Amino acid sequence: MSNAIKDEIARLRAEKKHFLKLAAQARETARDLNAAPIGRKDPIARLRAKDREAEYRASARRCDERIAEWKAQLGITSTKGVKHG
Repeated sequence: MSNAIKDEIARLRAEKKHFLKLAAQARETARDLNAAPIGRKDPIARLRAKDREAEYRASARRCDERIAEWKAQLGITSTKGVKHG
């Protein structure tokens, strides 16, 4: 496996990790907004936070798919770290 391909896979893994971290932050924000007292709840902000979380998770899945594509092109059959479903 060439160094360029290894670097690309490592970059995609780091990008995935970053997106998952952002998703966790968005989930926490949505949880905090949901736990606010009745008069201070902002349903629009909560929905935006949940949408951001879904976007970040989708981006992480796309990184997984791109990693799998690189590995498939190289004939690597191991899917270690790739979640299906």
